Amino acid sequence: MGKKIVFFTHGKVNPHEESGMSRIVYYRTKYLKRLGYDVEVISVFEDVDHHEIFTRDEILSVNLFPRIYIPLGFKHSELKKYLDANRGDIDIFDFNLMWFYDKVPVGKYLNQEGIPYIVTTHCAYSKDKIAHKPLKKNFAKYSYELPFLNRSSGVVAQTPEELSGLRSFGVSAHIYIYSNEIDDDEISAISNSEPFQLDGLLKLGWVGNITPVKNLHNLIKGIGILPESYRNHIKLYLVGNAKDKAYKERLDKLIMEYKLEDNVVFLGPKYREDKYRFLKSIDCYIHTSTSENISLAVLEAMAAGKPLIISRTSEVSYLYKYDFFVMVEPWYDHIAEGIMNFMDLNSKEREIMGMTAFEIVKSKFSVGVLIDKYVNIVNQVLNRRE
Repeated sequence: MGKKIVFFTHGKVNPHEESGMSRIVYYRTKYLKRLGYDVEVISVFEDVDHHEIFTRDEILSVNLFPRIYIPLGFKHSELKKYLDANRGDIDIFDFNLMWFYDKVPVGKYLNQEGIPYIVTTHCAYSKDKIAHKPLKKNFAKYSYELPFLNRSSGVVAQTPEELSGLRSFGVSAHIYIYSNEIDDDEISAISNSEPFQLDGLLKLGWVGNITPVKNLHNLIKGIGILPESYRNHIKLYLVGNAKDKAYKERLDKLIMEYKLEDNVVFLGPKYREDKYRFLKSIDCYIHTSTSENISLAVLEAMAAGKPLIISRTSEVSYLYKYDFFVMVEPWYDHIAEGIMNFMDLNSKEREIMGMTAFEIVKSKFSVGVLIDKYVNIVNQVLNRRE
């Protein structure tokens, strides 16, 4: 067993917020500590100007440091002094921090000190995420992101499809596959939640940040082109923050254009028990992202025992054989076809899909089941170093 695993990330690591990255860091910390590993979380954060320790709960304390924007910012920083004082106890770093410069001088420091690091990428380097801010991200890619990835002891992809995308991105380092996961305790809490009343003969649900990559515009257009015999039975409930105001306005215009005011409802963000109850209240979870590995929202819907309509580009192809979702392409015409195909299923077929989703999330995506595989990745890296 290694002396210490250090996660390096951003922010206060809130397991109840929208950030899947924060939740994954929290989950892995929790379960690695249960196995007896010494785990530390170091995080850069805009809201601190000196080293602080933030205690989240009995599981997690976060060492917060100010952001690092230039190389000289690290050279004389409290973070470097902290690493100098503790480097002898650190076996491995796991960076969960994409498109931030802060990690670059830390990675170079670790290389110099002979401390291996891996990078968990959270599907952050997909083509459409780069296309969203092409000038900024292509500059970052070639100036520091790709060199940082290729100097690592390993990159951790969350699906086979993401591995392929990382190779296309230019990653030459060894790539491991370790899935997104959901806390066993959260699976239990979701499955035992009581639903509340929602209107609609067929209640479709979605949870996430309302941003273009979530492809809600194609989802709304897909509902808009449905024959009336299908559309009149549908109510789509969208749960999440509309931080991208321009995108939310675009969605509002589409709703008016297709006269879907009675079909699409924005419920705002929901957290913890309210979110769990929402997921238990819907008939089907629909997820049509243009590029995303299996998100935590999808895993939560599976924990609620719901069948899914999900885009192939959400990297689910390898799960198609388990038959708990209708797979669609991320375009409005095929989304519409997928919705009709789901509606044509009888209630027993939908029930079986939901039961299968629940069994799959427990057997293949719970942290308790997966954490040994993460430990195996860590041990492979340490053995390679030796």
